[in-house]
Amino acid sequence: MGETIESVVAPFKETYALLQKGYREIGIEFAKVYAISFALWIPVVLVMGALMLVSAFFADSYLKGIISIIAIVLMVLVMFIVVVLGTALSGVFYSIVHEKLAGKRISIIGKTKELAAPMARYVVVMALLYGVPLLALLGLVLLAGGSMAGGILMLIGIVAILPLMLLFSFIFQFSILEITLNRKGAVESLKRSLALVKKNLLVTFGFDVAVIMVVFGISAAFSVVTNIVSFFAVGAVFFLPLMILLIIAAVLLIFAQSVVTMMVMAPAQYYFWKSIGGMGAKRV
Repeated sequence: MGETIESVVAPFKETYALLQKGYREIGIEFAKVYAISFALWIPVVLVMGALMLVSAFFADSYLKGIISIIAIVLMVLVMFIVVVLGTALSGVFYSIVHEKLAGKRISIIGKTKELAAPMARYVVVMALLYGVPLLALLGLVLLAGGSMAGGILMLIGIVAILPLMLLFSFIFQFSILEITLNRKGAVESLKRSLALVKKNLLVTFGFDVAVIMVVFGISAAFSVVTNIVSFFAVGAVFFLPLMILLIIAAVLLIFAQSVVTMMVMAPAQYYFWKSIGGMGAKRV
């Protein structure tokens, strides 16, 4: 038990030591990655707005059906691209940590481009993995119609699928690390992650519990300040300049929370992954 606890705690100790030496540099790089991640959703909003305007314009036209199909295809395509790039950027966090330990720096844009193709394949595989159970549930509900049986089937399906989704998240949690740093393929990364979790089941579960506790602690600390700022923003409704400044402050606090959380979690996950066999390292 003592060894398990030490294996869970060690990655956070190493993370603390890393941040002591380079918290400013890591924080700036992580902030850049998050800024790009948030900016990716701007084209989604613009495309959705444009498609809604076009659909409204052709609402009474015989082309309505065709326009709707085109709009759906374009929306799915844009969403796919954004999800792929977002997944690639999640791998960039680990690359920043890895290269920082080697005394190097990476190009965020260059690394994202490098990871885009393998992450696209990964997103497709994960969509199939998660999508099949959801489609099966949807099919059962549609077959049952709006009857009581349909409602019961939906409830049973949700109860059955939620644990399955959590299981997938648990056993495949190292797949992005495998793709990013070990250059594994989409399916191979899932197999590798599953193998690591199976060999280190108890300590991995303990680490995940610790991660949840740390994330909750960071969130709670930021929430106190954010809620205070939001409260004063509502109170300043009759003084528009102050309200705008307070809203901007609240948004920046949320952004800072995301960056700080990842500054702790990405190195900790990296160190833990290495300790259980990532990159061929021996477990300590």
